[in-house]
Formats: sequence, structure tokens, C-alpha cells
Amino acid sequence: MNPQSVSRRAFTLIEMLITVAVLGILMALLFPMASRSVKSARAAQSLANLKSIGTVMHVYASDNNGVFPLVWDSATSTSWIATIWPYSSDRRFPGTTPNALKGSIFYTPLSENGTTARTYGMNEPLQLKYPSRMYLSTVPSPSKVALVGDVKTSGSFRPDQVNYRNNGLANVLYIDGHTGAQAPSDVPANTASVFWTGVQSN
Repeated sequence: MNPQSVSRRAFTLIEMLITVAVLGILMALLFPMASRSVKSARAAQSLANLKSIGTVMHVYASDNNGVFPLVWDSATSTSWIATIWPYSSDRRFPGTTPNALKGSIFYTPLSENGTTARTYGMNEPLQLKYPSRMYLSTVPSPSKVALVGDVKTSGSFRPDQVNYRNNGLANVLYIDGHTGAQAPSDVPANTASVFWTGVQSN
């Protein structure tokens, strides 16, 4: 047997092992980066959907003398999402679970699975402040007051339902139409605050 041939085969095997090791290291480095990129893309999509909801909300208000929909209309047993659904889709309203809302602006790719999970909720404390109907023009500080945000299991956005699913942040749509990702320290537990009602308690 040619010694050079044996040496060449051994060298090729070493090269292959080194290549596999290098690829393994690269994959270990790239997978977390790819995972972070996917999460960032999902968070961006969630904010984009909230922005679209804001547009639909304002169109609805424009068509209804400046009035926003009720969080829950007990007279017709209709949620706020169902009320403004026709402004966003020609499809029949599918329901309020994340799976039912896939493909619509009311879905967030950050949402949890399950029949009790929900995507976004509408500001309930603000509606309680204006129990008859909430007019866009009557809400003070619209750039500081939440309108819709990430929730856990309710269609109502309120302190106990805020869902910090975006890497410890909650995505929020404000009345003036802009969006943001808020940390727990930015969301007051007291509903008598600018964030929830536009009015700060003393």
C-alpha cells in the first residue's frame, strides 16, 4: 500500500471532522440570532396590526359621529372586535380566539394557543369613565391614553389582563393612532391614571 495514499486519506478525514466542528459552532451561533430575528419580526407584525386596528377604529368613529365601539355591547351581545370587523374584512366574523382570527389585523403572531386565549383587548377603564358612549373628542391626552393592547384571556384591556408577551413588553395602540411596546413599569396598576383614562388621580 502506498504510504502517501494512507496519509492522504487520514488528512481528508481530519479535514472533514474539522469542517463538521466548524459548522456545528456556526449553527450554534446562528440559531439564537435567527430565533431573535423571528421574534422581532413577530413583534413588528403585532405592532403593524395594532396600527391597522387604530385606522379601522377611527374610520368607525368617523362613520358614527365620533363614537368608538363599546368594549362589549350588552344590547346586541357584540364584542368591540365584532363591531368593527366589517370595516376590516369581507369575511363573516369568525370568533375571538387567536386561531379564529389568523389572517386578520386582530391576530398577533405572539399570541398563545388555546380556546381561552385572546389577542387584543379594548380599554375597559376608559369606557367605564364614559359609560354612555366614548367620543373621540372628549378623551383628554389622546397620545397618552391606551385604546387597545395585548391581553391574556379577555376582550377587555385592563390592569389584570395586560399581557407582556413581547419579551416582557406589552404592545399598545393609543387613541391618537400611534403604537408602542410598554414595560410593566409604564402601565399603571391604578386605572385612575392618564394611561387608562386620560386623568391622573391625586
